[in-house]
Amino acid sequence: KIDFKVVEFAKASKRIVLSHTRVWEDEKNKNNDSKPRLERSEKSDKTDKTDRNDKAVADKNKQKTVKKVKINIEKTTFGDIADLAALKTQLEEEEAAE
Repeated sequence: KIDFKVVEFAKASKRIVLSHTRVWEDEKNKNNDSKPRLERSEKSDKTDKTDRNDKAVADKNKQKTVKKVKINIEKTTFGDIADLAALKTQLEEEEAAE
């Protein structure tokens, strides 16, 4: 009895690809406790995509937060500045009178 591993199965084209060396490689990898190169590269690709998605979501959240802060900030007008200046002179006059 020989063990084979199915590498490719295409029902539409009626194609089945089997590999005996893949079985041997899998056993070798189990003994070495290391992952095959393909799995490592696929995992790093997925991690990169996830990192990019996380950064994009964080950027959108940051933009929303900045927008909310900008909306909530009270803007100083020239009328406010003039009123504050008048209040300041009034307080200074009251202090001088005392």
